Amino acid sequence: MGEVRQVSSTKYSTLFDTLKKEILSGKYRSSNPFPSVRGLIGRFGLSDRTVRRALDELFAQGLISRKQGRGTFVTNQGKSRKIGLILSGVVNQAFFSPIVTAIVSEAEKHGYELVFGNQDASSMHELVQETKAFVSRLVTERVSGVIYHPIGGVKDARVNRTILEPFKTASIPVVLLGWDIDIPPKRSEYDVIGINNCDAGYRIAKHMIESGARQICFLMRPYAGTSVRNRMAGVQAAVRDAKNRCRFMVGESDHPSAVALKCGGRMKRPDAFICGNDGMLPSVRKLIEQMRLRVPDDAMLAAFDDLQLASMQTPALTTVHQPCAEIGTAVFKRMIERLNNRDEAAREICMRVDLVIRESTRRTIFRG
Repeated sequence: MGEVRQVSSTKYSTLFDTLKKEILSGKYRSSNPFPSVRGLIGRFGLSDRTVRRALDELFAQGLISRKQGRGTFVTNQGKSRKIGLILSGVVNQAFFSPIVTAIVSEAEKHGYELVFGNQDASSMHELVQETKAFVSRLVTERVSGVIYHPIGGVKDARVNRTILEPFKTASIPVVLLGWDIDIPPKRSEYDVIGINNCDAGYRIAKHMIESGARQICFLMRPYAGTSVRNRMAGVQAAVRDAKNRCRFMVGESDHPSAVALKCGGRMKRPDAFICGNDGMLPSVRKLIEQMRLRVPDDAMLAAFDDLQLASMQTPALTTVHQPCAEIGTAVFKRMIERLNNRDEAAREICMRVDLVIRESTRRTIFRG
């Protein structure tokens, strides 16, 4: 009995692999429609059950569709096996390496070719223009879908929406990586895969307050993306919940050292700094040195992303660890789900994060 099942499974696998390969090669078009169940039974000499099982799996993978009374058809997903990946301005950041690796792995697993453009211009204007040019290329190639990481640091909040407009016109689905293109509480029509940045900000600030922080300064670059601003909102919420035990201030500058001028004024000098992301660490370190503060006894320091440099700092940095590989896998899987069900309501999927507590927030002397 076991041998019969094994033979049946082998025949099913051979049928499925053959049909999938033929679909991806472009064999079936309007001039050469997908064969019927009866036709496949006659061609391969297999049972009705085996043929229908293979068709069910092709349908589950979004390669074919069924129309009542009309037959079986190859979907647009089956015709075009390309996914665009746009990471404008971040291609050299170590944070994205495991995300891209996971996306590439998922693309290979699902039989897709990844079309990846390297947009890394010297100015924001050039970056936007290069991104728009790449978008035009993807539309021309009729990719099945697009994974897009919104451009941060832009003055005009409409830029990302303008960039994505050609995809909307061409009915090419888009899944956002990291954050939404609209500022909360407004929500865009796109799927978003990332983390709960507000909760992450809350947790890191709560830890610092419990460790003795009385004046928290959140540092970020001008026109920071929604993810960083949500982190700031979480920090503010934690400070509010602490009542009068802690105060909050924000420094928004390309050069955090400029914040030192504000810190030296009427406002009480911060005893805790939170960077919008780990990439700001070098300039924030300079700021702390200019203020002649020691980490962590005079001022605690924390950030987000948990890049390798976080653990290599002296003292080692407290940070929020993002599951980059899992995010990459989740964003591609959501892309496949979107291709299979284009009418489904947009979803925001938040991956779990861990607060990694290290020496930069472990004071030996707490202030009263």
